[in-house]
Amino acid sequence: QPHRYPSCQGKETQVQEFRRKCRRHCGKSYLAKAIGIVACNTYKVEYLALFYKTDKFSGEIKSSEEGDILWMRLDDLLSMGDRLSLDMKDMIKIFLNDNLSEFFYYKENKKWKYELK
Repeated sequence: QPHRYPSCQGKETQVQEFRRKCRRHCGKSYLAKAIGIVACNTYKVEYLALFYKTDKFSGEIKSSEEGDILWMRLDDLLSMGDRLSLDMKDMIKIFLNDNLSEFFYYKENKKWKYELK
């Protein structure tokens, strides 16, 4: 039986959910394409998230109660160092390299590791 993402509504697909959340949280509409996944599947931990990429959008960007939203040049983003979320610099590689589509976490000898595929 397929697992439904808890935030999807009714027969909403993952892409439809993404677009709805972008409109709600960002005030923009996006024509997005799923380009990759983040996956973690180990004992007691299962996690799956999708990466989306677009160059077509409309509307005005707006922040929400979840935080500020802003446009940023890639150079500036990559120079943020420790202020970026965990492993973000490597996750960005999936957006920049068409040969990558998977960011996979796993545990080895009680330590978390990951691979880009």
